[in-house]
Amino acid sequence: MSSEEPNRTAAMPTEEAGQSVGSTSNQPNQNSDINSPRPPDQATRQNNLQRIQQRKQHVYNWPQVKKLVKLANYSACQVDECKCNGWKSCQPIIKSPKSDVPQLVTNFTDPCRSCTHTLENHFSHLPKNNDEEINKLLGMVVDVDNIFMGMHREEDADTKKVYYYLFKLLRKCIVAQTKPTIEGPLGQPPFERPDIASAVINFVFYKFSHLSQREWQAMYDLAKMFLHCLNHWNFETPSARRNTH
Repeated sequence: MSSEEPNRTAAMPTEEAGQSVGSTSNQPNQNSDINSPRPPDQATRQNNLQRIQQRKQHVYNWPQVKKLVKLANYSACQVDECKCNGWKSCQPIIKSPKSDVPQLVTNFTDPCRSCTHTLENHFSHLPKNNDEEINKLLGMVVDVDNIFMGMHREEDADTKKVYYYLFKLLRKCIVAQTKPTIEGPLGQPPFERPDIASAVINFVFYKFSHLSQREWQAMYDLAKMFLHCLNHWNFETPSARRNTH
């Protein structure tokens, strides 16, 4: 793929730009107590993860031209001093004769609606001959789309901030073509040493190591069950208690 082929076109379904495969957040059960911790619907979560993986695999199988057009929407313009961080089409949406899904027909010379530079200026820096790297970037794009939809569906302000942080992080990594690393004011996960899991296991060992092997194993299993609950319960966010005082 190069500038020697300016007249090649790609059809991009508009659903790619914003449709989420599966929300990463679970809807609460209206019949349950909203103030009590509850285990999430594991089947729904697993199903969402599976659908996201299927979506990524589908994107990985796209033609190279279509992959580059998709990445151009999330890539900074390569023209000197241009601040545009993603190509936006000026072309009207048309319907495919084979389906009812709207198609966005693009040409490599089409200008960006934001900066007026061509589509090719937004993907000329991508490693076109390295399909593995292209697919890694596309995988992050799928995650960005899902996080974006989850962020707009989320009602809790604190959870929305987490979505927004991850959204900005992945967008930045796509532009810079780097591996995402969670790095915030508190540092990197698990943030503290020892982490909660190590602290709980150390406590159990300190308090119950004198017991018989069978009794010790029972306490250890209880500790593991407790950690499992901590990892899967949906605890209240700080905003839930903000207006209670």
